Amino acid sequence: MSRYTLILKFLTSVLLVNILVACSLMPKTNIKNIADMQTAAELSHWTARGKMMIATNNEKVSGYFYWQQKGDNFEFSLNTLIGINMFELSVNDDEAELTIDGKTYYGHTAEILVAQLTGYQLPISQLRFWVLGVQQSTKNNLKTKTKLDEKGRLKHIEVFHGDAIWQIDYQSWRSVMQFDLPKSLQLKSPNNRIKLSITDWALQG
Repeated sequence: MSRYTLILKFLTSVLLVNILVACSLMPKTNIKNIADMQTAAELSHWTARGKMMIATNNEKVSGYFYWQQKGDNFEFSLNTLIGINMFELSVNDDEAELTIDGKTYYGHTAEILVAQLTGYQLPISQLRFWVLGVQQSTKNNLKTKTKLDEKGRLKHIEVFHGDAIWQIDYQSWRSVMQFDLPKSLQLKSPNNRIKLSITDWALQG
């Protein structure tokens, strides 16, 4: 066996060992198998696209949104109807990052950061549940009223969040795999209004 053949075998062995070690060190995800899920409340990893309108008492903006939820972390962007980016928001491990007008800002919570920089008082921590058609109640979030449609899906909810009551009206639904997911919904508070029209869902688990 030639010296070059021995060197080649040695390098191949080293490469295989490194690959196996790298694979063993890769983080394992705990995404639940979608086939085993019964309700949309179990979904933690998903992507939604569509149109969004945000209005306050003084102004209104509309555009196309992209939203990717990854457990407690997410990425969200809103572009104008002609494709110009208005802002991008992401949360990773308790750090919020907002890019607007070409500048990036950081904060501990997405809600405070967005309010400070855009003036929009949005219930961001709850939107991930409402957009799935799920009512999430916590110690800081008192459910005041719920109405269901004839199929047992949410039709209307009123939730006290922060210092305002939000009303969420579900206007249409669509079937995605074994789930009924919202197609269009409207959220209102005394000073804010949001309309969502979801054109595409991608469920990862």
